[in-house]
Amino acid sequence: MPPKRVRKPRAKPAILKPATPPPTPLPPPPVLTNLEQTYEASNWLYSASSIRQVAQSQVIQAEVELAMHRRVIERDTEAQSDLAAIREKVIADEEYLKEAQSRLQAAKGEENAAIKRVSNLYAALSGREKEEYDKTKGQGRRLEKRNAGLQAQVAKDQHRQSQRNQVEEWYQLTEIAFENYSQIKVFPTPPALYHCNKDQCRRSVHAAKFALGMCSCDLKEVFRVYSTYHQDFDPNEERKRWHPDLFSGCQDKRMREMAEEIFKVLGEMKPKLHEVGCSLCDNLEGFCNKYRAKLQLLKEGDLAISDR
Repeated sequence: MPPKRVRKPRAKPAILKPATPPPTPLPPPPVLTNLEQTYEASNWLYSASSIRQVAQSQVIQAEVELAMHRRVIERDTEAQSDLAAIREKVIADEEYLKEAQSRLQAAKGEENAAIKRVSNLYAALSGREKEEYDKTKGQGRRLEKRNAGLQAQVAKDQHRQSQRNQVEEWYQLTEIAFENYSQIKVFPTPPALYHCNKDQCRRSVHAAKFALGMCSCDLKEVFRVYSTYHQDFDPNEERKRWHPDLFSGCQDKRMREMAEEIFKVLGEMKPKLHEVGCSLCDNLEGFCNKYRAKLQLLKEGDLAISDR
C-alpha cells in the first residue's frame, strides 16, 4: 500500500511593514539675546549662591557640634560608657566636617564662575539693556530682602524656642536630682547655649580651670534664658539649691566644685526687675511689689538680699 501523502501547509503571504518615517529633526535652540543670557546667568548665580550658603551653614553647624562634644570630653563629668559614645561622635563629626568643607570649596568655585559669567555678559549690554536689567534685578532684590528678613525672624524664633526647651529640660532634671543630693551620680551640667569668645575665658576653659568646663558667661546665659520665661526667678533663691555643702555627701567630690561655680555665678546676678506694663503686676513704677523692698539694696550693690 503506497504511503499516504501529507499536504504541506501553504505559506502565509508576507505582510510588508510600513516604512519607518525618518525622525523629526529637533528645532534649533533659540538664540538668546545678550539680555536674556544675562538673566539666565543671573539665575545660575542665585542658585550657586544658595548652594554655597547651605554648604557654609553645614560647616558652621559641624564645627559647633564638634566643639560641643569635645567640651563634654574635656569636662570628664559623664560615665565612661557615655564618654566612649561621645568619642565616637567626635570621630564622626571630624569626618563630616571634612566633607562639608570640601562641598563648601566646590560651591565657592561654582559661585565664582557664575559671578565672572554675569560680569562679562553685563559689560556687553547696551545702556538701555543695562537700565532694564538693573530695574528688574532691583525689584527682585527688594523682594528677596523682604523674604530674607522673614526667614531670619523665623530662624531666630526657632533658636529661642530650642534654647528654652534645653533649659527647661535641664531644670526639670535638677529638680529630680536635688530631691536627694547624696544619691546624685551624674552632675546636672547646664546646657552649652552660649560659646563665650573672650580670650581669657577660652584660655581658662582650654586649660580646664573650670570644673564644669564652662565660664561664668556661659552659666549666666543659661539662667538668663530661664529667667526670661520665669518672671519670678530670683537668683538668691536659686542660689540656695546650689550651695556646695549640699553636695558634700556625693561620692564624686568634683560635684562640690561644680556646684560652687554655679553658686558663685548666681551670687553675681541681680534679681530681674519687671518692666513697665508687666503682665504679672499692675505697678507702673517699673518693678513688681515683690522687689520694691529690694530696690535700695540693689542700688547699693548688696547682692546678699533676703526675702522681705
